[in-house]
Amino acid sequence: GFFIERSSRRLYRVYVIVVSVGVLISWPSNPVSYYIQFSSKPITFPLSFMVTFIFTYFLSLIPEFSDKRGKNTITDWVYYTPVSIATVFLGYFLYSIAHVGFLLALVAPLLIIAAAASGVATTTMASACLIVFAYSLFSKQFLHMLTLIFEERPFLRVVIFGLGIIFSILLSLRLFPVANPIVAAQSALIGIEAAMSADGPGFVAWQKTVMVYAVGTAAVSVVSVLRLGLLRREAEISDE
Repeated sequence: GFFIERSSRRLYRVYVIVVSVGVLISWPSNPVSYYIQFSSKPITFPLSFMVTFIFTYFLSLIPEFSDKRGKNTITDWVYYTPVSIATVFLGYFLYSIAHVGFLLALVAPLLIIAAAASGVATTTMASACLIVFAYSLFSKQFLHMLTLIFEERPFLRVVIFGLGIIFSILLSLRLFPVANPIVAAQSALIGIEAAMSADGPGFVAWQKTVMVYAVGTAAVSVVSVLRLGLLRREAEISDE
């Protein structure tokens, strides 16, 4: 599996090293009195968090794009085993949760250290990480749904998924801010007062963003189960 492949282990090492370097280069160089005087905080955690966000997001998607030749895919389980559709999908869904959680757990100690250096509360750090988890899990499930629907058209799958990323990161800033994970993470990190100030990026309750992606994950999961059911039915008809 992707967890234990040699190539994935190399990626994990790079991931941890990059976050570690981010913590080191952004470590506070001034005394605490300096930050109190200028009402500012070290950038150690915000920088480490953004690196974590980027790596967690893309590493969570790699299994969906990896070469599956010689490996049992979810459609193989549908076609060639008597296992129920619900059981097949539940297994994949639990794997997805474990994978994204594993990626965050890898750098959790570094994030805790970075949060302490920046004066960020542990609950705030956890809130920001929950946004990353919800967004990454949704994207993973959305891409898997597209794979099931456009299995014979991989280019179309990539195009649609790319448009989804563009909307969630860029277009949603104006059209649907509550779906923007970056704005939600900023709001969770800098606090309501700063986010609502005239110079702030605008406030979006991060809890609403998590809920949006939780509902989105549920919706694409339902579509995936329906698609798997259709594939199973096609396989049964072809065997008759």
